[in-house]
Amino acid sequence: MDNELSWEINPLDRRKQIQKGILIIVPLFFPVVIWALIKSGGLNFRQIIYTILGLIIFSLFVLLVNKFIPYPKRSYFLNNDGITISKGNKTKKYVWNDFECFYPYSERYNAAQSEMVQARKNIEGDIFYLKVKPKTATSKLTKVFTVVYSGANNSQLVKAFLLNHLPIEPMTGTTDLGFVFYEFQ
Repeated sequence: MDNELSWEINPLDRRKQIQKGILIIVPLFFPVVIWALIKSGGLNFRQIIYTILGLIIFSLFVLLVNKFIPYPKRSYFLNNDGITISKGNKTKKYVWNDFECFYPYSERYNAAQSEMVQARKNIEGDIFYLKVKPKTATSKLTKVFTVVYSGANNSQLVKAFLLNHLPIEPMTGTTDLGFVFYEFQ
């Protein structure tokens, strides 16, 4: 494995990723919502049509809002010394000893949710939470995670690079509960 890894997520790419995700995931909700409404009791044809129209209008609204959200440029540089992360105008360098471990965010979900998570990973890449070691007595009361977004095409490379420098821990539903702070989310 190389001793360096770098990638960038620019605002235009991020906007396209979100749009693609919306166009793939939203249609999955149609049958689920309609099934839930039918199971809840006696819906007629008109209510189903209104529900479908509501979902379509909501989807179009989300796509429109996505056009105007200002996504910052993100860049990552990993080497044997540590990781440098930039988001917009903010840049920070960490050494590997700053972290206890890392968690792949996609492992938080169970098998029933894994199809949707896999679809998101294929579009956006994976998210890794790097748990920052507490430095003071008061920081032991909180959890701080540095968030790393991989690209859709380099998730496995990022995970392998992180594995060379940090232990991996399984992410559960309680990993990021409590008094939690996120850097570069």
